[in-house]
Amino acid sequence: MTPLQAVAQLAIDHGLRTDDMTVLKDGSNLLVHLAPAPVVLRVATFTGLVRMDPLPCLEREVSLVSYLASVGASVMPPSDLVPPGPHVVGGWAMSAWTYVDHERGAVPGPLETLRALDELHAVMRGYSGELPLLNPAADGPGQGNPIRRRPRGDRYRTRGRAARASR
Repeated sequence: MTPLQAVAQLAIDHGLRTDDMTVLKDGSNLLVHLAPAPVVLRVATFTGLVRMDPLPCLEREVSLVSYLASVGASVMPPSDLVPPGPHVVGGWAMSAWTYVDHERGAVPGPLETLRALDELHAVMRGYSGELPLLNPAADGPGQGNPIRRRPRGDRYRTRGRAARASR
């Protein structure tokens, strides 16, 4: 089953149409808008491979963003039409969010970004759930980031060192 087939199956299971599905982003995660419903499904594609078990990260994300939305933080809230999840369909882990109309490609300026970050840090102080010390990519060996477990002398690292040394 492909990630898009898994998205369609979850949508059908929750009574949503699939004839106007729109891919918003296909990178480390696949983001699909289930138009005309205001639902976005986020499928852990590459991140699911890197994290090996993406469910704990998705559970933490749903918990944190649910809290942030409940205290009025400016976040894309979890869906109220599909349980936020995480869900596993056809081996693909995904979560469900509310589509927020936005201007594609708009990038806030530095001051607006810093203000938003300050506000986010302020409201996160009230979050009682556990958060990782740094981030999921900094988890220990066997818990994520397979690149970290490569032997020191492998081709990838050797080429990287040689490329840096030749600069």
